[in-house]
Amino acid sequence: MHRKPGPRQFALALLATALWMGTGVYKRVQTGQDVLTALWAELPLGVVIFVVSLLWASRLRR
Repeated sequence: MHRKPGPRQFALALLATALWMGTGVYKRVQTGQDVLTALWAELPLGVVIFVVSLLWASRLRR
């Protein structure tokens, strides 16, 4: 049986996503891309990171 993720799991998933996207945007900006282009480039993988980390965090709850 799968439980619904709680606030702690959402916070962990958001933290993982913020770290991933922050690192990716920083690296892209350092190579010369503007910030908005870098954010758009990192967004699809950021969504995947959020979903995977949310599932992982909700599994740790058991």
